Amino acid sequence: MNGALRRKATGGPHTDKQWRARRDCSRPRRPLILHRELVTSEFILEELCRKLIEKFGFPAREADQVAAFLRRVAIVVIPADLSPEACRDPTDVPVLGTAVGGECSLLISVDHDLLDMQTFDEIPIVRPGEYWRRSAVNP
Repeated sequence: MNGALRRKATGGPHTDKQWRARRDCSRPRRPLILHRELVTSEFILEELCRKLIEKFGFPAREADQVAAFLRRVAIVVIPADLSPEACRDPTDVPVLGTAVGGECSLLISVDHDLLDMQTFDEIPIVRPGEYWRRSAVNP
């Protein structure tokens, strides 16, 4: 299962869903970060439902309720179009595309192919435990 986080600034002229740290080399990322946003895509939500049902034995109705909840609380983006050669496992390309398309500052995953990459397009790829350690040091 995978998740992507995008840091969100509060205040200013932009609403929460409008503000995004633009990821280009011409200007640095915004230094003041107050909390985070969960970013996902329909691809990730469908994969989550499938895993909940097949791997963890969730009834389909409950898996759908989890996905519906995440659609309400997360920002659902369209994955960026990436080359199938972007990573070792082509089925992970939409996950990377979600992180890029959502302009995320971090990708959280337990997928070994993604974790072996360590970063993609300057986005660190970490295990959930590493995310919590980083959050404790840099809230």
